[in-house]
Amino acid sequence: ASVPAQPPWAMQLLAGLLAFGAWPDVNQILQSATAEHKVPAAVGVAGDATGRLWEGAYGNYTDDDRAPFGAVTLDTVFDLASLTKVTATTSAVALLYQGGYLGLDQKIAEEGLLGKFGFGAQGKGEMTVTH
Repeated sequence: ASVPAQPPWAMQLLAGLLAFGAWPDVNQILQSATAEHKVPAAVGVAGDATGRLWEGAYGNYTDDDRAPFGAVTLDTVFDLASLTKVTATTSAVALLYQGGYLGLDQKIAEEGLLGKFGFGAQGKGEMTVTH
């Protein structure tokens, strides 16, 4: 496989954020979200092949100020296993839809999708991608 001449769009976005000094905006958004108790904590790192471009850790392990756990750090590990299927599937469907390969009203039981696995026979024949 050949290597693209341009970096992926995500790296271009990160490079643009750096070029325009947008990291302070990311810091402000995460600081506000934790301070306003919209989320208890946020930890993030962004980088490319050259290394880390940005990193930040905000908030506490819990919203309960009485909890003894304290503040999160860059080393804090969150269990994201339950998000993998949702994140991967949503991203894949969005890319397939954007490319015209998948319709949101398309029935999942169609032969080109899950039909060959007998999906429609399981009483899910009318289910669409939107569902």
